[in-house]
Amino acid sequence: MRSSTRRLLRKNRRLGNGCVRGDVMQYTVDQIEKIAADIFACAPVRVEAIGNHDLNRHLVYKVILEESIYVIKFYYKWNRRNREIAAHKVLESITSVKIPKMINYGTLPDGREWMAYEYIEGQMLDDVLSSMDLYDQENIFEEIGEQLGKIHSAKQFNYFGDWDADARRLSSITSFKQCFAKRQESHVNTLRKFALPEKRLLEAAIALMREHYDILDPVHEARLCHRDFDGRNILIQRGAHRWHVSGIIDFEQSSPYYTGSDLVNLYRKYFIQTPQLEDAFMRGYDRFETLDPYFVGLRDYLLLCLGIAICSWSYDDARPHYYEGIRILEFVRETSRFKF
Repeated sequence: MRSSTRRLLRKNRRLGNGCVRGDVMQYTVDQIEKIAADIFACAPVRVEAIGNHDLNRHLVYKVILEESIYVIKFYYKWNRRNREIAAHKVLESITSVKIPKMINYGTLPDGREWMAYEYIEGQMLDDVLSSMDLYDQENIFEEIGEQLGKIHSAKQFNYFGDWDADARRLSSITSFKQCFAKRQESHVNTLRKFALPEKRLLEAAIALMREHYDILDPVHEARLCHRDFDGRNILIQRGAHRWHVSGIIDFEQSSPYYTGSDLVNLYRKYFIQTPQLEDAFMRGYDRFETLDPYFVGLRDYLLLCLGIAICSWSYDDARPHYYEGIRILEFVRETSRFKF
């Protein structure tokens, strides 16, 4: 890496900006362009910010070279990159899963981890879904079902939880209930650090969640899961006659987990409001993977837990997401057997 870039990053480290010890990364565009020029051994380099930088989490840039376009992601938290690399390695042999090709990865002098991969043309599903008619929506969700079915069927594991960049287990947990409860209790600890306006609702939801952890006892099968599978991470493109999926991105949450965790995310965002999309999705999913027989009975409980998880991180950083979490809890309370 060029000495000028090293000096800039050392300055950031002294200031506490962009370093691993803090959650907020503060690099200038000039710094990012110099870093990208070093990584790709090419100049000049032009970068454009993409992704959700407003959340103060990962920084993601489109890197525009003379003849090629790539993406570079800087990770705000340890082990997110490891998860993404591991998922890509598992899926590399499955050429029909539409993930971007991994180019390289490394660590900056300030300790910040990065990963570079090919750029895929497309728009985020959530940005265009409302402008599509139901016929186009059903077609695209059938293809989304195929893609998730392929991911879930890629590999089975004998543990749940974290892995390293070489897809080796970092977790000794073989019980999904234990893995899930550990994660949810971490969310509870985070949530209780804030003075939240809906505290009574949240505490009632937490009590109910804890009361019913045993509902997860029948889940024993761990599969490769995306764990953030929704329209922000699904890229679609308009072809000559119809929309199609062009890419599935952002595997930094991925690990061996319960397939229902991916499915419940789709229910809360799409299927509850438009049941026809569930039918279309399952047509595609069933071609590659079988729906877990316990999922139907677990769905509302998983929605309850998802609402708690969303509320635990979003109040300060992303207020609309916080109120989405509250709406999920209210929906579960009003429509399911889980009353609180």
